[in-house]
Amino acid sequence: MPKRKRPRPKKTSSRKAVKGQKFPSLSAAQSRKRERFQTRKLPIIILLLVSFVAYANAWPNALIWDDSVFALGNRISGQTWANVRDSFTRDVWASLGLDTGLYRPLLLASVSVDIFLFGEWKAGYHLVNILLHALCSVAVFGLIRHLLEKCETPPAMSSYVALLAALVFAVHPVHTEVVNSVFNRSEMLVTLGVAGGMWWFLPTVERKPWRAWIILGVIYLLAMLARETGIVLPGIAVVLLWLTTPGAWQARVRRCLPVFWLLVPMGIYLGLRAQALDAPMTLEEVSTTATAASASASAGASKEIHNIPVLGMYLDFNKILPAVAVWFDAFKLMLWPHPLLTFHTKPEINHWLALATQAALFVFAATRALQRKPGLFMGLMFFYLAILPASRIVGDARVIPHLAERYLYMPSAGATIMLAFGIAWLVQKSSLKQAVIAVMTAMIILTPLTWMRNSKWASAELLAETDIDTRGKLPKLMQAYISTLLMNNKLPKAARVCDENVRLQQGYWFLASYCGQVYASLGYYDKAEQAFSLSIERPRGRSSAHYALAVMYLGMGRRDDASEQFDLAVDTEAKAFLKEYLAAEKLMRLYPANQDRLNEARQHMEKSIELQPQYFHARKRLEDLNMMINNIGGSGN
Repeated sequence: MPKRKRPRPKKTSSRKAVKGQKFPSLSAAQSRKRERFQTRKLPIIILLLVSFVAYANAWPNALIWDDSVFALGNRISGQTWANVRDSFTRDVWASLGLDTGLYRPLLLASVSVDIFLFGEWKAGYHLVNILLHALCSVAVFGLIRHLLEKCETPPAMSSYVALLAALVFAVHPVHTEVVNSVFNRSEMLVTLGVAGGMWWFLPTVERKPWRAWIILGVIYLLAMLARETGIVLPGIAVVLLWLTTPGAWQARVRRCLPVFWLLVPMGIYLGLRAQALDAPMTLEEVSTTATAASASASAGASKEIHNIPVLGMYLDFNKILPAVAVWFDAFKLMLWPHPLLTFHTKPEINHWLALATQAALFVFAATRALQRKPGLFMGLMFFYLAILPASRIVGDARVIPHLAERYLYMPSAGATIMLAFGIAWLVQKSSLKQAVIAVMTAMIILTPLTWMRNSKWASAELLAETDIDTRGKLPKLMQAYISTLLMNNKLPKAARVCDENVRLQQGYWFLASYCGQVYASLGYYDKAEQAFSLSIERPRGRSSAHYALAVMYLGMGRRDDASEQFDLAVDTEAKAFLKEYLAAEKLMRLYPANQDRLNEARQHMEKSIELQPQYFHARKRLEDLNMMINNIGGSGN
């Protein structure tokens, strides 16, 4: 008889299968863990990767323009781990002997760390910038996600929408100047402090308010020490806290009142700044300067200046409309990043049209906020508060509101907030898939523009040529171009450019000075004299032009003429430490083998360093001078 087949036992599983599910279901804990990874950690990983991809070609082993001088000056000054504290006691450009009024010690400290870690490997400096941009993208993502959740967007959806908006921030080509320039790293440091600080502060203040405000004060101080634009953080904190706090206005006022605590870190910052920099002008001097500058700028006009003092400076109401035009241009550049330029000219749009457009946008956003849909208003207020310090409404009367792409880095975080709420609206009206398609299309368009701009930032010559082709022969562009050719020893090409721009030299002393150096290097002494004479006609270029003429005459063997020009350089120099430096240079160049004269030169050089300890030219020349004296002593023995 055939054997019966025994039925096989059914396989069992510790997990119960759910009808219609291909694989066994996850436990509740595993499901929560997976959801947390997808909504919290995965977006951050994606943002970091995309940020590095967008700037994959932005770390050449080269430093251009301000970076080459900036990093060089700090390196010769001997910045190491041991003396990073020196960054807190000087102007950001003190190593060049300039008093710019810029106090950014955390920027100087970060460059000192770069110098210590990377030395002459300049690509390392750029890699730090790329990392900072990636961290800023993550901070913007975190802040947006929290704002979306406070506006009753489901947590999972808020992560997806915040990620889509932050991806646009990460790849946007308007950020290329900041990411590619070591000196402009301060924009990323302050954005990381403001956006990252708000990301941490807003949820923490609900649970532990006093702890949140105290730590925000520390963040506030660090943001200001990175860049003066960090001063707007309290305004941003109040706006976001007010709009995300439910209940009556009395509850919102109570929630925002501790903002006055932030006056303490502001006072610390202003005290450190006052000690590090020269004393500011008095109000009388400010008023005189403002009136004179305005009269010169608007000769024949009947407009009066209306200004009020603000922290030792003044608020010029005549600058408000030009600033509004700059803000309009900033919005336009973020919506359509073309043309991307190093130097932007005055916006061509009518000031009143720019004002009307932005007023309509503001009214619409405020109306939506009153309807308990504050997302657009949050982003708009973040944008205006962030761009206000760079608008030049408060400051030197001679500086008019103007646009530079580096000014848009932190304000673009506000634009990204507006974009995020626009994406949330699109998801609500259509679907997440449509929003993903729209953002991916934008990234496909923007990322190649970022790569192209990165490649141009690798070469000062190429970058200057691109700007000239786009904007024309503006004096600042031509100055940058000729100085780059001079630095790269492309003298014949630089001379041709100078010959083609003689008229520009007549109006701009710095351009004439560079052309004079080009002609002198090629032995075109008559042209060099003509160019230097144009610089001598301008007070700001007088001393440097006399010095350049002295060096040229000395090379030609005209010692008496050289000595006369050295004396004129010293006499026309206004800064005491530069007078001492030029006096030492005269003795070093005229008497290189006379020990008594060289000892006298050393006294002048040491005095120059005493007056301006961070002036790296004086430090470097003192090393040369000591070597010259030692060589004379050695040969005498």
